[in-house]
Amino acid sequence: LARHDNILQRLLDFKERLMFTLIADGAHLPRFFVENLVTALGEDRLIVVSDAIHAAGCGGGTFYLAGRPILVGPDGIPRTPDGLYLAGSGWTQRRMDRW
Repeated sequence: LARHDNILQRLLDFKERLMFTLIADGAHLPRFFVENLVTALGEDRLIVVSDAIHAAGCGGGTFYLAGRPILVGPDGIPRTPDGLYLAGSGWTQRRMDRW
């Protein structure tokens, strides 16, 4: 990025009108970070979104997403079989809204 004239600097001109979206499921972002965002920005500037998969709220097990296995652990977090990547969210939108 250019040091002075870049997209981040230009966006800051609109800082009072910016809204922020987040996946508040404890896996994508830790709770302390979400709480810090609420404190810094206020609830009225945050939008909780979901990338819940069909296994959201179903508990642990093996599920298939686009024909590929997804493992949902006891923590309710869907991951690829190697455990390296998140595979969506295991929380429903309602649970995220209450968190």
